Amino acid sequence: MGWFTGVVVFLLVWWITLMMVLPFGHKRNLDGTTDQANIKQKFLWTTIVSILIWLCIYGLIEADLISFREIAKHMMEEDYQ
Repeated sequence: MGWFTGVVVFLLVWWITLMMVLPFGHKRNLDGTTDQANIKQKFLWTTIVSILIWLCIYGLIEADLISFREIAKHMMEEDYQ
């Protein structure tokens, strides 16, 4: 995985993780507004979890357990049959 692909994958993982983390830990008032959003804490947790997920993805790709070139090759072979 090149550095650009690594950055793009990390940003995608970070964004998806943020969307999963945002609903947790909200304290709401009676009118439905948020009392404490804890955005800094959520960004920190999002970054930590994203790094762990990205490292797993990076390890799978570098160990050749997932080869997108092979997957594309098999898909192309199926299209020509």
